Amino acid sequence: MRKKSVILSLVLIIPLLLTSCMASPKVHWGYVDPKGNEVLPAHFQSASPFREGMAAVRMGDEKTGKWGYIKHNGEWAIEPRFDGTHFFSEGLAAFRVGDEKTGKWGFVNPEGEVIIEPQFDYTRGFSEGLAPVRIGDEVTGTWGFIDKTGQMVLEAKYANATIFRDGLAPVQEAEGKRKWGYIDPAGNFIIEPKFDLATVFNEQLAPVRMGDELTGVWGYIDPTGEMVITLPQEYSYPGGFSEGMATFVWEQEKGQAAFGYINTKGEVVLEPIYGYAYEFKEGLAPVKVGVQADAKWGYINKEGTVILEGYWGAGTFEEGLAPVGINK
Repeated sequence: MRKKSVILSLVLIIPLLLTSCMASPKVHWGYVDPKGNEVLPAHFQSASPFREGMAAVRMGDEKTGKWGYIKHNGEWAIEPRFDGTHFFSEGLAAFRVGDEKTGKWGFVNPEGEVIIEPQFDYTRGFSEGLAPVRIGDEVTGTWGFIDKTGQMVLEAKYANATIFRDGLAPVQEAEGKRKWGYIDPAGNFIIEPKFDLATVFNEQLAPVRMGDELTGVWGYIDPTGEMVITLPQEYSYPGGFSEGMATFVWEQEKGQAAFGYINTKGEVVLEPIYGYAYEFKEGLAPVKVGVQADAKWGYINKEGTVILEGYWGAGTFEEGLAPVGINK
């Protein structure tokens, strides 16, 4: 069950978390191009993909280090001063002041100016002009949506919520059966709550689950709410589509999970042989090459050929560069 809990967390935060790292105190992060050339030296303690010309990086350890933003040339755009960050989206990036449990989140612009003061217990960033924010703790808190002035435009009344995409956002009811559905920017349910888990639309398709974690069936709906792809029951936690492909999980014996890829018809195009896998960006996807605990990270193309390998961590290619972890 622990493996599935980790996968569930990744499904909900995948728009934010596009890097992964194996445990090692000596791993430092830098950036490579698609040929594997080191463009920015590995001297950061953590790093994320570039978005809107900047990438969030951490200097210092996980507990006391600070996050800032660099440009493509490695120069600081915003000096490290945050305890947590998300990538830039629509001209704003979420930042945290304080620890993960009690810290508050706000938003900063590319000049480093605070636009929305830290006041929220969590956020998933802006998309289509609105950002889901949580008021309260992870268990009992409720979610709503703010605009770019920080005003709450959709009441914090949901048990969970993620970002808008294609005019729809998945939200979970706080009462009753706590089902997931999809709302429009006015807060109207366009797809009524009937799913046991639902995630963001990508390429006009959204992964949903009908039934519980152990026996439920996963598939993809279109923007009308119709199930257009139903996955075999042995497959779970499908990811969002990117460049026509999406990840899925096949749980093997003894709880060992492996990741593979399907196309928009639901056909398996890359067999589940990877320890972890993330979405394709710019023709390449970061994968853990093998299911062994000590397997390293690399990049595959859409035919499954390993193009780059040997990294202790890897993130998606965006704006021509990808963050990679190197054991120094």
